[in-house]
Amino acid sequence: MARPLRSLQTQPAQGLTVVVSSNDEQLEVSATSITITVPAPSAHAGTYPLVLADLARGPVCLAAPSIRDANGTLTAEPGLWACDASRGTTTIARQWLVDKAAVENATGLSFVPVPAAAAQEIVLAETVRQNGAETSGLSEVFTLPAKAAPEATGLSVTRDATLSLVADPDGTVQVEIVEPKIYAGSHTIAAARMATGPVWLVPARIQGTAQPGSQLSVLYRGLCVSDADGRSVTLQGQWQRGGSPIPGATGETYQVVAADAGRKIAFLETATNSRGARPQLSNEIAIGGTS
Repeated sequence: MARPLRSLQTQPAQGLTVVVSSNDEQLEVSATSITITVPAPSAHAGTYPLVLADLARGPVCLAAPSIRDANGTLTAEPGLWACDASRGTTTIARQWLVDKAAVENATGLSFVPVPAAAAQEIVLAETVRQNGAETSGLSEVFTLPAKAAPEATGLSVTRDATLSLVADPDGTVQVEIVEPKIYAGSHTIAAARMATGPVWLVPARIQGTAQPGSQLSVLYRGLCVSDADGRSVTLQGQWQRGGSPIPGATGETYQVVAADAGRKIAFLETATNSRGARPQLSNEIAIGGTS
């Protein structure tokens, strides 16, 4: 809050006139500055010089506000201000700034910042106004570290893959597949989806000659992730012709027959755990000829 000074002189810009007594004679001593001492236990305990000409122009900030961190909540010690009470009443306004931008509705003595991917510089600005004049004081910068990515725990992977995970506040998980190279890439999934079964990241891929009498094979199986609390994941494969399962065709190779001519063949995988099951279809291969 603003701490006004009582009127010490009628013309502060011309200095302070103090009448003292010495040997029963009155002497006039002129001063252009004074020293203000704030005693303990005040948070502002100390000695502050004050130039009276500055006081005549408006409020003077003797000590800027300061910021301290209390378990994620930033609290501020108000600044120390000197004002000439003869100039009228004073008002004080506060504003928190993050990276030099004002934060909406953040005008009190406490502020809860939201960690971001990059470090943030936070300050508190105080502005004191009196009779049309205003002065601002800024706290020292408080640096909020960048948020740390959580450790990659709580997920299980159905293939031998190395993952790096970043969980966002909105409930999504960023999955970066590093190894093996055939699965490499970035994926964004909603964490809530894993509550209803495994989530596929990469589908299986099949290859082969698209003619009756040739053989198709699974180049690589699909990759999925699941909530570790959903226990182990089981995978089932099924070759399909035109979207319908081919009886008995569940291995990783398939012998193309005459009935496949003019149809599309694909490999369907289904991942199942205690939370549910999800299918994932491979690429399709169109078989030449007519049946």
